[in-house]
Amino acid sequence: LQGKANLVWQKWLDAGVASYGGSVFPLGAAGYLIAGSLNNKAWLVRIDSAGGVLWQKSYQGKTITFADNGVVTADGGIVLAGSTYEFSEFNARNAIVFKVDTTGGILWQKRFVGQGDLSVRAITALADGGLAVAGTRDDGNDTNVVLFKLSGSGAIVWEKEFGGTDWDLGDDVIELPNQELLVLASTRSWGVGQNDL
Repeated sequence: LQGKANLVWQKWLDAGVASYGGSVFPLGAAGYLIAGSLNNKAWLVRIDSAGGVLWQKSYQGKTITFADNGVVTADGGIVLAGSTYEFSEFNARNAIVFKVDTTGGILWQKRFVGQGDLSVRAITALADGGLAVAGTRDDGNDTNVVLFKLSGSGAIVWEKEFGGTDWDLGDDVIELPNQELLVLASTRSWGVGQNDL
């Protein structure tokens, strides 16, 4: 869309099986990257500025895997964040973060586990070369926002959890000019108790 939401182009990505989009983000003049899920596998599609598909990759897992969000790093790589049921001992989600090159080849991947269900929804590149990842942990008794700081190679630098007496969900994270992190979350612990921000 451009101007007053005038339609410039629209495209359908017909993969022939169930597919879901998680996010889209720009690659400058090189087009856009779409992250999502294809037939229960993490899915990455690179398109040009007119919506033409340049390449697409799915990342095979034995169980359901989703890529919910992504970010382009300073070295031109792409880091994806999502969730997977693969390797789960209790049929609960684990968080996954993986980095790919400009053709979708995997450079590294990390899996983060914890008590209960752990998923990540947002990722941002930091000025110091690291990454910040926001999501949610549900241990069956409490649901809290979880925030990770990762190194540029995906190692955990620190992990924090925030929440109140009801459920709280981590939705997004950005870095401010002073290098503090701003986290967007949904909550029933505060406000009027009806899915406030």
